[in-house]
Amino acid sequence: MNPPTAPDAGANAPGPVPTGLITGADAGERLRALQARLRERPPGQTWALITPDLAILEKLAATPGLKAALVAPGCLCCTGLLPFRVGVVRLLRDMAAAPPARLLVDAGAPLHAQQMLAALQGTRFAPLIRLEQDTPPSIPTGARGEDAHA
Repeated sequence: MNPPTAPDAGANAPGPVPTGLITGADAGERLRALQARLRERPPGQTWALITPDLAILEKLAATPGLKAALVAPGCLCCTGLLPFRVGVVRLLRDMAAAPPARLLVDAGAPLHAQQMLAALQGTRFAPLIRLEQDTPPSIPTGARGEDAHA
């Protein structure tokens, strides 16, 4: 099976979408962080959100100026990043006519931050997204390269 690819780049293709990674110990913490980021959104801008959490999607789906998408839930360490990659490409492809000013990625628990960063920094996403400098808010020391399921 071939991994997802970036949408075709045309002559008028926009640059990479600024992307922020949101992590938190639980869905409530991530929801509050997402809501705080959305309050920073300039009027008239459309932002995109990709999340594996149905509750977060339901709470934010009606937010004006936000295009939200759900990816398959599950532990990124165990299930891999394919559903996430497909979800990001699909979301950005769906928004190609009017690309979002920013993409927010709900990475789940902080222990997944390293895997998400590795996926987002890969060459496959380079034409699509540009990680913000403050991403991620925090990566716990114990999550760097250790087996989170040991």
